[in-house]
Amino acid sequence: MKEYCFIQGLNTHTVFTNMSSCPAKLKPARHFLLKAKELERSKDTEHTLMGLYCALAFITNSLPVAREDRDCGAFVGQVMDELEKKKQNLNEETKALFQEYKGKEPEFIKRYASTLFKRADDTDRAGKATKQTARAFHAASVFFQVLESYDCPEDIAEVSKLVKYAKYKTADILKALTA
Repeated sequence: MKEYCFIQGLNTHTVFTNMSSCPAKLKPARHFLLKAKELERSKDTEHTLMGLYCALAFITNSLPVAREDRDCGAFVGQVMDELEKKKQNLNEETKALFQEYKGKEPEFIKRYASTLFKRADDTDRAGKATKQTARAFHAASVFFQVLESYDCPEDIAEVSKLVKYAKYKTADILKALTA
């Protein structure tokens, strides 16, 4: 029986740039781009939108380094170009959702991350944690961190505890599964 998967309807279409060419100086923000790349394969509207927000978080967090380093600047520029192409090719349902949350991005991000976090937490508390549960906790922590790209200190303060807990549970579950 499949526990749950936060990404359904995957296809093989890839938009975001080759991760192997990501400069080492951008490693602190790389997890955002990895989640964007993972979510881009989904046909689900909310997953697609969250993938866009993850890519934007990567760009936002990488710009200070990109301004000082030519390779980083080129890589971030390539991601920006690819993100613009992806935004132009959104289906109508995703475009409508994107417009609905314009200016209210933190609300969507927080709801999306909270839903995933709650499912993982419920599974863990029921004693049915698997590697997929650990992956869900990790993904929720990344999605909560996307909020840092927006000017919403009240949300950041609120979710910082959830990020720590999700990271702890990721490590805890993986450690228990390998023991």
